[in-house]
Amino acid sequence: MPVTAVLAAYFQKKMVALGRQVREINSCITGNFNEGITGARTIKSLVIEDKICSDFEKETDQMYRKAMHSARLKGLLNACTTLATSAALAIVLW
Repeated sequence: MPVTAVLAAYFQKKMVALGRQVREINSCITGNFNEGITGARTIKSLVIEDKICSDFEKETDQMYRKAMHSARLKGLLNACTTLATSAALAIVLW
């Protein structure tokens, strides 16, 4: 049981940090959407559509990578918890 608690605390700390980063990036993407909609004429007149598109792709890629890292950590926590529980049960029943 202590091993599971330590694993859960470790992974939870990392997942919370990643979750915050994902929400922060999502907030930036949403803000950029709003700026893009309200400033569409300015963007077109300055001919910076490609730069805006490139920035959007970078931000969404970064968000995707952070979200996938978080999902992998959740899966790893689940696997480690199952392994620790199975090992503890095997020790008790043996």
